[in-house]
Amino acid sequence: MTTTPVRPVLERPAALRRARLLNRVTIGWNVVEAAIALSAGVAAGSLGLLAFGLDSVVEVSGASVLAWRLAREERTGCTQPDDRRATRALAVCFGVLAAWVAVNAVVDLAGHHEPDVSRVGIAGGPAVQDLLGGCNPPEAAGPPVDR
Repeated sequence: MTTTPVRPVLERPAALRRARLLNRVTIGWNVVEAAIALSAGVAAGSLGLLAFGLDSVVEVSGASVLAWRLAREERTGCTQPDDRRATRALAVCFGVLAAWVAVNAVVDLAGHHEPDVSRVGIAGGPAVQDLLGGCNPPEAAGPPVDR
């Protein structure tokens, strides 16, 4: 049996600082991603690219909720009411996105709308996935599964 070395557990303040740093990086990445996807989606008239861009906007709003939640924890400690508020805010964000995609999908299907080709959409997706795929540490996949 092989064992995976265990990382040392971070103390709560250090873990909170790391979480806030990763949260800021996430917000920056998603703002850029949203701008590119929304621009390409408008140019191509592509519901898929627009939805991807809006998903990035929702992720920014979700990361902003998390930033608020982490800042509250840093000031006052972890509280369940803050967790509930953050969860509700995230649910509203994703609910609005789902409704927008559903309505626009029906409109596009009913109108037989066909988007133009988007080279940004074609090239960008696989390139970003390859880039991000190498960022996950091996343990991010979880423990090995016996089959």
